[in-house]
Amino acid sequence: MDDFDPAPAVNDTTEPRQQWLDETDTFGRVYDAILGITSPTPAAEIAEIADCSPNAATKHLTRLAEMGVVDADRESRPARYSRN
Repeated sequence: MDDFDPAPAVNDTTEPRQQWLDETDTFGRVYDAILGITSPTPAAEIAEIADCSPNAATKHLTRLAEMGVVDADRESRPARYSRN
């Protein structure tokens, strides 16, 4: 008999979102979240998607805005962010 084990490895059963959370740092999750946004969105909503605090999301969104990846509308309250 061979050593074939039909049971999947532990990592194979991980839900895709949980795997994304485990394998991606906060900056990467905020970046991924903003790429999926289709309309201007407050940092708090982006933070929910990225599973981080609103302060962390704002910090990373500001960095992405400086890089030219994100447009920041700071005139609106709360500020809204969209991909560039």
